[in-house]
Amino acid sequence: MPTIIMDSCNYTRLGLSDYMSSKGVKKKNISSVSDIEQLQQKCEQLNPGVVF
Repeated sequence: MPTIIMDSCNYTRLGLSDYMSSKGVKKKNISSVSDIEQLQQKCEQLNPGVVF
């Protein structure tokens, strides 16, 4: 399940990534973006199941 994390705080991104990994989401399926344009591009590419 593709997952996208958009948060300006590195610690929050790391915490969410680790949490999702512990729940069975593979690290390769977790992407981080830093702005709304990147988010739109990733959503079009990946069709994510979860966006934080």
